[in-house]
Amino acid sequence: WVAACATGEEAYSLAMLMAEQAALMEKPPAFQVFASDIDEEAIHTARSGNYPASIITDVAPTRLRQYFKREDDRFQIRKTLRDRILFASHNLLRDPPFSRLDLISCRNLLIYLNRDMQVRVLQTFHFALRPGGYLFLGSSESAESVAEYFVPVDKKSRIYRARTDGRQAHHDNPSSALYGVRLPEISRPKPPGKRTATYAEMHHRALAQLAPPSVVIDRDGNLVHV
Repeated sequence: WVAACATGEEAYSLAMLMAEQAALMEKPPAFQVFASDIDEEAIHTARSGNYPASIITDVAPTRLRQYFKREDDRFQIRKTLRDRILFASHNLLRDPPFSRLDLISCRNLLIYLNRDMQVRVLQTFHFALRPGGYLFLGSSESAESVAEYFVPVDKKSRIYRARTDGRQAHHDNPSSALYGVRLPEISRPKPPGKRTATYAEMHHRALAQLAPPSVVIDRDGNLVHV
């Protein structure tokens, strides 16, 4: 998930790197990149994948040939790569997050938030990641304020890994505070013979019932369309 993706350059760059790595593998895995931003106009540009010729100063010639086609004085991302990315309008501080992710890249957004909001966003990222998933931040950002959720993998590069035990660090899930969702107590007794719902299941049910009308959530609790 590329959060705060702006006009999509980072999302496409990550998709290129994943495609290149997959090509080296005997049994390449399928992959999907989700990219979101609050700016509707930026998302429109990102979806089009159409960029000015000036990108030749930043993109290697081999990648220009492989992933772009020239159209007059602009470069168009090829459809095979565009199809790997789902762009969505999304407010990180209000809307339900994607879930079950292996990697989140959110670079140079936290520096614009106060400390309390930084902590809330980082807690949300931890909830969205699979246990052991990775978080990639900007060069001036850190996840050290939530050490109970993330451990550093490469401090210089701002790469962190989600702790597998961090989900129990706080009584309340961060998403309940972010989205105004009050979840039932996890210890609430259930009638005999019925399976007790997990905390994640209760969270997903609450999001499905209370999320904004513009958000569609599938049966597994994933945000699939905005």
